Amino acid sequence: MPRELERHLVVATIPAQTLAPVLAGERPGQFPLMGPMAEYGEWDLVSHSFEVRDDGTAILTAIFETRVRSGSRPQGGSSEAQREERREQRKKERVQRKKTRRQQRQGG
Repeated sequence: MPRELERHLVVATIPAQTLAPVLAGERPGQFPLMGPMAEYGEWDLVSHSFEVRDDGTAILTAIFETRVRSGSRPQGGSSEAQREERREQRKKERVQRKKTRRQQRQGG
């Protein structure tokens, strides 16, 4: 069955009061996926940019991608079982890609 990629461009603003302690070194620069980014936890991050603005806020722009089967797009109202199956399939694919990259780095 043919497969295709679905990509989404997501833009999120990080408020200055959240970012300031990180830039000052007072806490680690880790932020939970929330807001528009939250639904992409199982997708692959393809590209991103991070811009700190003059007012202290930051703009995070990200491109996420996932593989989908033709005719069964995620926004098509699929059942929870189908969504879980897709999540498991994407997880297996990520593990396989990591394994392949590790083997390539080790020369074999």
